[in-house]
Amino acid sequence: MTMLTKVLIGAAAVGTVAIVAKAVKDNEKKNNDLAEQAVRQDEKQSIFKRIKRFVTKRIIRLLGWVAIHMEQIEAAGTIIGFVGTIISITGAVRDFVRSNDLNGKLDELNEKVDALTEISKGEFKALYEDHNILAKNQVKIAKAVGVPAKE
Repeated sequence: MTMLTKVLIGAAAVGTVAIVAKAVKDNEKKNNDLAEQAVRQDEKQSIFKRIKRFVTKRIIRLLGWVAIHMEQIEAAGTIIGFVGTIISITGAVRDFVRSNDLNGKLDELNEKVDALTEISKGEFKALYEDHNILAKNQVKIAKAVGVPAKE
């Protein structure tokens, strides 16, 4: 590469940088002017108007987003409903199984209580009969010994 080519490339690079710098500076100045105008305009408007304008812009953006993504929102709603249904059914089945287990345990306890009741009835009947026999024997003994006793 000759010296002339290098000088021309350097000059082109410097020129390009200078043009880009001027464009950026002009753009910044333009943006600063726009920002100053917006600040002046905002100062003129009341706070409620600014809030209303901000909220209106956000609502319009939100509605636009909803309109653009309607199918995805519907799909997400369907999936959420389906998952909720599965969770509900799973919970109902779990509760049913627990209820069956509990009912089975209650049935076992009921059977054991019935069996113990039958056993205790028989034992109480035997004790009652033994008591009557003892009472009669005590009366006989008391009469034989000569002690007054009730029959």
